[in-house]
Amino acid sequence: MQFEEAQRKQSELAGQLRQGSLTSAQYATAANKMQVRDTDGSWWQPSPDGNGWLRYTGTQWVPATPPSPGERA
Repeated sequence: MQFEEAQRKQSELAGQLRQGSLTSAQYATAANKMQVRDTDGSWWQPSPDGNGWLRYTGTQWVPATPPSPGERA
């Protein structure tokens, strides 16, 4: 999965979460399946709580802002 695809999916799921058609647990499960790797080799995924993105540091997932599309190319 590419970042753009993951961001579209995350936005769609976040909308469903806000509308109540998706539970928090369902959102978290889906977010945990949307891991993507940037060009530097870092792993990213939407935060399971529905707020932003997480980057894997090698030992833990931390809140972070993904690189912009131009930085990923």
